[in-house]
Amino acid sequence: MATIILIMVEIITDPGVRFQRALKQKDWARPLFVFLIATGITATVVFYLYIVPNPDLILARLADRGLTPEQIDEVATRLTSTEGLVFSVIQSLIATAIRIFITTLFFFLTLILLEQKQRFVDVLTITTNASLIGIVGYLIRTPLLIITRREPATGFGLLVSETNTFLARFLYRLDLFAGWEVTILILGLALLTRSDWRRLAVIIIPCWILYNLVMAHITSRL
Repeated sequence: MATIILIMVEIITDPGVRFQRALKQKDWARPLFVFLIATGITATVVFYLYIVPNPDLILARLADRGLTPEQIDEVATRLTSTEGLVFSVIQSLIATAIRIFITTLFFFLTLILLEQKQRFVDVLTITTNASLIGIVGYLIRTPLLIITRREPATGFGLLVSETNTFLARFLYRLDLFAGWEVTILILGLALLTRSDWRRLAVIIIPCWILYNLVMAHITSRL
């Protein structure tokens, strides 16, 4: 437990030291495990303190999809049952693992294009350690979600009142913690490749924005 706290403190206060230590030890599995555990706990808390006490929010979303009252009642019952909890946790874990893998693969291929080829495990070490910033996001965003009963805006999402439009989904994705994580990722990759972080930022940030545009388009249609 003390080691986990130390890792969190290092990635927040001195990411350079954390990355150097992690790369030397090939320490990618431990931060990945910690982040997945935090994701599962967060999904469970959200289920019991947000989804179950607020079935009206679920019913409103289902009604917008053109379901019959019988179908809405059936889906709502499943979502607020133990089955719904298991589904919510598993979905969160799978989505998180896929996101980290895609992020790692993206940066791995980007470095190849920049003629900065590195071992996949080293890039994975950078991405899994940087993802720990997401735990800070969980600690702040989850209470806000429960209290306000709506997706909290911790960035450009504050500029819009809606949450389901394309523009809203895009701005909500450009939040403080996502920006913090991508900044640390750039610093970690610069350390790994011994290159100028500004050169990496010029390439990575536009690609990150493009990725968020694509994801906003997909999620706004769900």
